[in-house]
Amino acid sequence: MQGLAHLDEEAPVGEPWDVRIDRDWRAIEYAPESFRKDRDFMLKLCKVSGYAFEFADEELQEDWKLVLQAARHSFGDALKWAPKELHRNRDLMLGCVEVSQEVMKLVSNKAYNDEEAKIKSTAGVFFCYRRGGKDGVPFPKGACNPTTGFQCESCLRFLDDPENCPLPQDRSFIKKALDKNWKVLKYADKELRAEKEIVLVAVKSGGFAIMFASEELQADREVALEAARQTWQVFQQLSRKLRADKEIADAAVRQDWHVIKLFAKELKANVDLARIAVKQSWQSFQFLPKELRGNRSLAKEAVQQDWRAYEHMAKELKEDKELAMIAVTQSGQALQLVAEFLKADLDVAGVAIRQDWSALKYAAPNIKTDEAIVLGAVETNGFAIKHAAEDLKCREPLVAAAMAQQWPSLDVAVNPLFHEQDGLNFEFWKSFSLQSGIKGKLKPSVAIGV
Repeated sequence: MQGLAHLDEEAPVGEPWDVRIDRDWRAIEYAPESFRKDRDFMLKLCKVSGYAFEFADEELQEDWKLVLQAARHSFGDALKWAPKELHRNRDLMLGCVEVSQEVMKLVSNKAYNDEEAKIKSTAGVFFCYRRGGKDGVPFPKGACNPTTGFQCESCLRFLDDPENCPLPQDRSFIKKALDKNWKVLKYADKELRAEKEIVLVAVKSGGFAIMFASEELQADREVALEAARQTWQVFQQLSRKLRADKEIADAAVRQDWHVIKLFAKELKANVDLARIAVKQSWQSFQFLPKELRGNRSLAKEAVQQDWRAYEHMAKELKEDKELAMIAVTQSGQALQLVAEFLKADLDVAGVAIRQDWSALKYAAPNIKTDEAIVLGAVETNGFAIKHAAEDLKCREPLVAAAMAQQWPSLDVAVNPLFHEQDGLNFEFWKSFSLQSGIKGKLKPSVAIGV
C-alpha cells in the first residue's frame, strides 16, 4: 500500500485517472467508483492483470465472463473474489480449471437437500441417510441410503436442477474438466477417483494423474498401461508387480531409455526391451546386466553409436576384432580397452594410431617397433616418439620427423645430444642446432662448433 501511495503522490497534479491506471493498474484501488463500475474498462484492465478484479464493483464481480477474463490473467486467483454462487456456473469453472486446477480448492463438495439435510452421492444418486423426514415421520420404505436403494422425496428433487450437484461429485463436469487439465482429478470426489472410467480419462491426458486415483486403480494394469504410454516417468510410481509387466515396460522405454534402471528384476535381462533402449542411446548399455552386455548384437549397436560403450562390454566381446575396429575407427583412445592380442594387431593398432597419435602408448611392443607406424604417428605429432620402442627413439629419420613437427620433442628421444651414447650422427644434431637457433638452450656433452 505504501508503494501505491507513493505512486499516487508522484502523479502530476490533475492527471486523469485513466492515465494513472494505464501507467500502473494498481491505481484502480484508489480510482473513482465510476471506473470500477465500468464493465468495458474493467474488462480491458483485467486483461492487463486479473488481480485488478479485486477492486471491481460488486455488481461486476457477479459477471461470470468478467470473472473468467480475470481468472485467465491471474493464474485462477481472481476466482476467490467472485461470489460463491458462480461456482455453480459450469462454463465459468471449465474455463478456470483450464488455467489452474487449484481453483477447485475454492469449490465446496458439500450438498444439502431442500430439507437442509446433508446429502452425498453414490454412483450419481444422492442420499441423505435419514430414516425420516423433517416432520419426524419415518419414511415408508426405510432409510434413504444406497443399501436400501430408497431415496426420500427431498433427495429425489435435488437434481431437478443439475447445477445443484457439487462440482467434485459431478461426473459430467469432471470428465470435461479432465480433458482440459488432468490435475483436476486431485480435487474430484473420492468416489470419482475410484471410478475406472473417470481415471482413464485423466491418465490419457496426463500419466501422473494415476497418483490421484484410488489405491485399487493405482494397481490396475489397464490404468497403469495408459499412464505409462503418456508419461514414462510414472513408471517409478508403479508397484513392483506392474514394473514387471513387459507391455507396460515397453510403453515406457520407448519414450526414454532411462526407465530401464527402474525395471523389476524379471525384466532387466529382457533382450527386446534392452534393444529398444540401446537403439535410443548407447549410454543405456552400461546399465544392462552382465549377460546382456555379452550380447554381440547389442554391443555392436552401442559401439556403433559411441566407442565409449566398448568399455562396458563383456570380456569375451573385447576379443572381437570387428567390434574393436568399430571402436578405434571413432577414437584411437579405444585401443586401451581392447584385448591384449588386439593391441598387437596391425589393423586394429594401425587404425587407432592414425586416428589418434597418442594411442601409440597403448599399443603392443611389436607395434612400437614398427618404424612405418611410428613414423606416421610422429609426422602427426612429434611427441609420439615418446611412445616408440627405445631403439627407434634414436633413429635419425624418426627423430628428424618428430622435431620437424615439434622441436621440443627431442627431449623425449634417447639422449638426442649425447652422440657418444646414442650413436646418432653428430653432424645431424649440429646442423639442427644451428638451423633452430637453439644453441644456447641445448647443453650437449660435446661442444658444438660454429
